[in-house]
Amino acid sequence: MPISSSNSVPANTTERTPLQGVVNKTDWYDDELGWIRSSNQLIEGLEHFYDKTGVQPYVMMIAYNEDYWNGNTFNSQAAINYLNSVYDNKFTDEGHFIFAYFSCLNDSESEMDGEFRYLSGYAVDTIMDNEACNIFEGYYFENYYNTSLSTEQLISQTFIDTADSIMSHPTSFWDFAII
Repeated sequence: MPISSSNSVPANTTERTPLQGVVNKTDWYDDELGWIRSSNQLIEGLEHFYDKTGVQPYVMMIAYNEDYWNGNTFNSQAAINYLNSVYDNKFTDEGHFIFAYFSCLNDSESEMDGEFRYLSGYAVDTIMDNEACNIFEGYYFENYYNTSLSTEQLISQTFIDTADSIMSHPTSFWDFAII
């Protein structure tokens, strides 16, 4: 898989067409942790992603819960089951992309040692395919290690960077050959 200039984020190799008319717009996030201090800053990145892709992100910051954690072990299946339930109860379309952060027992905003998971509606799979999810994760971790970013900046910038990458002209062998 080609790597972008940052060496941590895969390059986009897929042509994607934005979704149109799929989303019934909703609110943008749920913050049980109280870590989002500037909702405008967060929403700016989420709206950018929506404008570029036609997919509406929904961010969830989920407080520690023993349903998802057994000591230091994360119960991924319980988390996915919960996100499926949220999707079914909150959205009336297949055009949302849930990004959920599950806080662990000794978590803090400055460390964020919990786990994240995402879940998307069926229509979103044409945009957030495996490659796009890998790009999203690459930008998430790149931004995570930028300690100058607040939580909302980290998430917002991840969505901005991902949208700009996955909706851009795909990188091919010939792009590298020209260089």
